[in-house]
Amino acid sequence: MKSIAKFSCLLLLLITSTTVLLARPSSITFTISMEQPAAHIFQVNLQCQGFGVESIDFKMPVWTPGYYQRLDFAQYVEQFKALDSKGKPLQWEKINDNTWRVHAVSRRGIVLNYQVKTQRSFVATPYLDEERGYILPGGVFMYPVGHLAHPSVVQVVPLSSWKNVATGLEAVPGKPYTFKATNFDILYDSPLLVGNLEELPPFSVAGKTHRFIGYKLGQFDKVP
Repeated sequence: MKSIAKFSCLLLLLITSTTVLLARPSSITFTISMEQPAAHIFQVNLQCQGFGVESIDFKMPVWTPGYYQRLDFAQYVEQFKALDSKGKPLQWEKINDNTWRVHAVSRRGIVLNYQVKTQRSFVATPYLDEERGYILPGGVFMYPVGHLAHPSVVQVVPLSSWKNVATGLEAVPGKPYTFKATNFDILYDSPLLVGNLEELPPFSVAGKTHRFIGYKLGQFDKVP
């Protein structure tokens, strides 16, 4: 009886552990491209897998760190599509102003494709034109509900004539224009500036190197 009891406990533990693993996404990767700068449109691709549930909600934030006012980022999302890892369409519905529910997910991977139409050049909103792209993560990247603590990877595909991507996110070694965040709080607090940028000479404070990179910095004495 003791052996049976131990086996039952072990089996229950194995099932529980497997369920937890299935419920936690194994990867979340964003690819953001800017093929329509004249139209001010970002193209976003989100890929994730390992949820192990029948449906999952994806939300667009309604505010961004540093600017504590409600912002309706979701109204600028267009051409939303949901697919599985093999390219088969998944059923989805928009259940409120900023939430998209994707069905029949189970153990298959999820691929979301959507566009973000940018409206104005402002510190608290994303923006794209023919000279630069300002990627405000809270305004372009959806998050899977219940998984804000999960890490993510962001791959930026700039215009071929643009050479720089500036951000506080950690770069992924060996992968150009690719960055990682340990959770969504860090991701949403780390804007990305894309274009042909200028950099001031670096300086150190308390042993920490500081860099300033910007767009059209203007004419002034840039030597410290």
